[in-house]
Amino acid sequence: MGSPDPWKLCTVTQVEELKAIIRLLPVWATGIVFSAVYRQMGSLFFVQGESMDPHMGRHFEIPSASLSIFDTISVIFWVPIYVRIIIPAA
Repeated sequence: MGSPDPWKLCTVTQVEELKAIIRLLPVWATGIVFSAVYRQMGSLFFVQGESMDPHMGRHFEIPSASLSIFDTISVIFWVPIYVRIIIPAA
């Protein structure tokens, strides 16, 4: 048997599938970075909540574990403003 022809090692479909996977790598890498930052942010809120005075007035107390919800609420509030006002104005 002779050596295989180097131009016929894989099919065109296999090459296109590999190119599609390579194009997805930046999206995957961005997702990892986002997840790491998001988890760090959640733990930072908890650590800050543990060291602060959670009382607001005489009868109301904010649990330290619930402080991370303020980040989510702010994103829900600011993203529509960013998309509808800031981006069209730019």
